[in-house]
Amino acid sequence: MMKAMVVGIKEVPAVNSYCDKEGYTILDDINIGIAVDLGEKLLVPVIKNVKQKSILELMGELEGIVKKAREDRLEPPDVEGGTITLTNVGMFQIHSVTSIILPPQVAILYMGAAREVPGVWYGRIEIRKKMIFGATYDHRVINGAAGGRFLKKMKDCLEDLSVLLMHLH
Repeated sequence: MMKAMVVGIKEVPAVNSYCDKEGYTILDDINIGIAVDLGEKLLVPVIKNVKQKSILELMGELEGIVKKAREDRLEPPDVEGGTITLTNVGMFQIHSVTSIILPPQVAILYMGAAREVPGVWYGRIEIRKKMIFGATYDHRVINGAAGGRFLKKMKDCLEDLSVLLMHLH
């Protein structure tokens, strides 16, 4: 999902921005905040420089940062510098949600629960896993059309991994 976000950001760079009263700034580094539920509180540790890391590196870093959060061992640098946030409501068997943006970021992406559904693929009816994902945007920076292009690029990557691999350098 994080690498698909990188490809989507290449398509719509404004998704990876900070916004304040002076305007907005598109950021070069892609630092993804990961919402971690700790019962009574929610922490958002940050995986930095996602663009430069392999999928295996990201998996290891995600596992490590979530473990640190759950063990209450996060340091200030672990939660600073997020440029966009990813939240997974699928663990609650929720398929869709409206997420709240963490300022000064301008977007938050959610992942819903995967479920098996019938569908037509390449002219055949098959049962496939389907996951809904979506985003909330600060419309001062990202309008619905731009947000749609971002999600469409991500969808293309997730539905056909050759598209994702084509964008990985």
